[in-house]
Amino acid sequence: KMRYGRVETLAGEPLKEQGVVNILLIGSDSRTAGDEGRSDAMILLSISDKTRTIHMTSLLRDMYVDIPGREGNRLNAAYSFGGPELLLETVKQNLGIDVNRYAVVNFQAFANLVDAVNGVNAYLNEYNELRGMPIDTDYLDTSLSGTIHLNGPQALAYSRNRFIGTDFGRTERQRKVLAAVMKKLPVAAVTN
Repeated sequence: KMRYGRVETLAGEPLKEQGVVNILLIGSDSRTAGDEGRSDAMILLSISDKTRTIHMTSLLRDMYVDIPGREGNRLNAAYSFGGPELLLETVKQNLGIDVNRYAVVNFQAFANLVDAVNGVNAYLNEYNELRGMPIDTDYLDTSLSGTIHLNGPQALAYSRNRFIGTDFGRTERQRKVLAAVMKKLPVAAVTN
């Protein structure tokens, strides 16, 4: 279930520029209904009509930037100060990228997206607590190796894990999960 909202600041902007649509995918760390949270993950999805390619570029949440109307801060602070609109303005000012549209998902929506495509191959405790589930729900069998099929909550935990490697590795895991989801979507869903 998606909620679509018209954003006046983007309504007059072109959907495409030079055959490219830039969509900022924002993963909010919101844990409760009505709470905007912070932008825990930001991935710029660039879709080109000319080359018929899709590129995903992670924007590191801890990148220090100038936020319009505020003092300098981390990129994810822009979202908490002024929602997606201020985040898009901050990206444009600091990176020179016009973002044409955005989509925001919270923990539940991300896990539901992965489950909607029957999982993908690729901080579970906190998510289980939020759902009122036993703490060890959806734990992986530690004897497994190689490519492992993940359900929604497992993919969320894999994408958010900060105890393995660096933030670069974390953003790479996020892109891997999204790429796996996109491969399982019907072509019409991706192009539309």
